[in-house]
Amino acid sequence: MKQLRRFLIALSILIIVAYMQPVYFPESNPVSQKSEPKKQKTKILTGIQYSELKATGFSRYIGKSQADFTQAFGTPKRIDVTGLSYQWWIYGQDGQDYFQVAIENQKVVSVFVIGTQKPVEPFAIGMNLAQISTISTLYSNFSFEFKQKKYALELTEEDMNYRPLVAFDNQTFAILQMSKLSGKLLAVRYVSKEMLLQLQPYQLTQGATQSLTMNEKEDWETINDNSQTQLLTIVNILRARDKLPKYTHSNKFDTISSLLLGNFLLNTDSVITDELRQKELKEAEQHNNVSTPFMMSQVEMDQLLRKMIPSVSQRRIHGIYAVPSYDVPWLVMSWYGELVDQPQLLSKKDKDVGVAFSKGHVLFLITDDYQGQTIQRNEDNGSGEQ
Repeated sequence: MKQLRRFLIALSILIIVAYMQPVYFPESNPVSQKSEPKKQKTKILTGIQYSELKATGFSRYIGKSQADFTQAFGTPKRIDVTGLSYQWWIYGQDGQDYFQVAIENQKVVSVFVIGTQKPVEPFAIGMNLAQISTISTLYSNFSFEFKQKKYALELTEEDMNYRPLVAFDNQTFAILQMSKLSGKLLAVRYVSKEMLLQLQPYQLTQGATQSLTMNEKEDWETINDNSQTQLLTIVNILRARDKLPKYTHSNKFDTISSLLLGNFLLNTDSVITDELRQKELKEAEQHNNVSTPFMMSQVEMDQLLRKMIPSVSQRRIHGIYAVPSYDVPWLVMSWYGELVDQPQLLSKKDKDVGVAFSKGHVLFLITDDYQGQTIQRNEDNGSGEQ
């Protein structure tokens, strides 16, 4: 009798353990593990006043004169005009030393740092969110005054994971731009209060929105060329960091990109057929909010390519279209912050790219083999054959 009782008790324990196993040891999801990094435990506080870090590195130069900056870092490699109210001063050339400085009215208003050897302390390029949270508590609510007006920002969970905001004791901020694929810090964007409000990366819960000031007097052909160079440089730095081959820039492929983009802008409704999407496109063109660009879906991109490239059915060419694209570093980092939606940037086979900018619009085409790709001319779309 005792043996039977022991057997029943043991059997009951085994049944309970088997039943509870999915609760305590849930089956892993291999798809989600590939798509996004494992979430790290972080110190995140909501609903309380944020604390400020001691201003170090580039944060000390936000608001300083361009003379102070050049005294510390030397003259830039080149100066790029933009379609906005600031110039981009370009420093460095590769993944170790590249950064850009936004100069407006002879003052530093923003610094974009992607070079691993540049001073972004107390952080470091390549850190994950858990490491960052040991340095600074991450907050979801920020409030401050600018030009005697009060503003308040609120970060979503998505913001906290992939673009957390930190404040410094000199009234400046840094947006930590994380990779959605690896969960690591890709770049740091230092900003003034005004630039933070103009970029509009977070929900504004108090105060009126600020718009980026357009610069209509500059030569847009030069601006487009500058934007193309910035995009290719930043993308190839990130490709190298992911141990992927760098893209080869093809002038002939640029021509295809320009023709495709020009054809699209003449008749957007032939590609963007949904009325709601057409409305979203027009709003993006008018409002110039770089943090919420309009981007073509894969179906829309395929529709654009099929109109002019017969071989597109072979899936040899793919691409990204976005508007507005005035701030190239912000645009590219938004692509990499959403890599779950843009896996095409991770292909090891792709090698040739063509880039076309047209006053805030950008078309970035990618292929594993440019040779043999042709543009098809027909009377319906008015495009030219190359």
